Amino acid sequence: MILELLAYAPMLGSHWSVGVQVDFDGFLPILGGREAKVSVEMDVDLVFDLKNPLVAVSEILKLKALLNDKPLPLDAKSAKAFFPKTTVKFNRAGEILESDAPDTKLPVNLPGLDAKRFPDVSYLPIQFSKSEVTIGKSYEFDKVFSGSKVHYRVTPESITNESVLMKVELTQDLTSYEDDRANPVDEADAKVFVRTKLTGNGSGVFSRKTGLFEKFSVVAISTGEVKDKKGAELKARHLKTSLKLVTKPKG
Repeated sequence: MILELLAYAPMLGSHWSVGVQVDFDGFLPILGGREAKVSVEMDVDLVFDLKNPLVAVSEILKLKALLNDKPLPLDAKSAKAFFPKTTVKFNRAGEILESDAPDTKLPVNLPGLDAKRFPDVSYLPIQFSKSEVTIGKSYEFDKVFSGSKVHYRVTPESITNESVLMKVELTQDLTSYEDDRANPVDEADAKVFVRTKLTGNGSGVFSRKTGLFEKFSVVAISTGEVKDKKGAELKARHLKTSLKLVTKPKG
C-alpha cells in the first residue's frame, strides 16, 4: 500500500506541551567518569508561528534531574543558560534549517542532550522521507548530535485515518578521545581512546490530524571499547539510554 507523502504539518499558532523523559544507566562522562543512573524529566512549552507553521518556539518550563535517585543542581531556571527559549525553522521532512540555539553544553555532560539538536529529542524526533513511502518499506537518514553521526532506519508499520505507526532503528559507530577524567579532548591530547558502537530500537505514533508525533520512544544500548595511549585495553563501557516523548495540546 502506497502512502501519500508524510510530513510535519502543525496548525498555525497551535500550542503544545511536550513531556520529555530521558534515562541513562551505565558509564557516564560525569564526575571523572563513573557508573551511574541519571533521570531527566522536562516539560517543554511549544508554540508554532501564526504565519508560518514551520517555525516553532520552544521553552523548558519544568526540569527535574536525578543522579542515583538524588537531585542534581539542575532545574528549569538554571537550565535556561544552556537551553534558553529557542526559535527553530524546519522543513516538512523535519530537517532543521535555522536555529538561534546557542553552542553551549550542560554542566553535567549527558549524551544526546545538545541545545542545537533539542528539537530532535522533543518535537522533531525523526525525519520523513521526501518521497512517498510504503507500509513495511524502510527509508534511512542520518542526524548529527554534538558532531557525531547517528544513522536512522524508519519503517512505517500501520496506518489509519488518524495516525501512522513508525518503527525506528538506530546505529552509531564512533571514536572519541578523552583525558584521564573522561573529558573530551582533541586526538593529539588524548590519554584514552574509546570506540563506541550503539544500537537502538523504538517506535512513534504520528498524528495525521495534528501533523505531529503524539508519542515516541526509543531505547539504545552502547558498548565502548577503551584503550590507553599505548594500546592497552581498559575496562569496557556500557550505557543504556531511554527516551520517551508525549505531546499534548495546551490552552
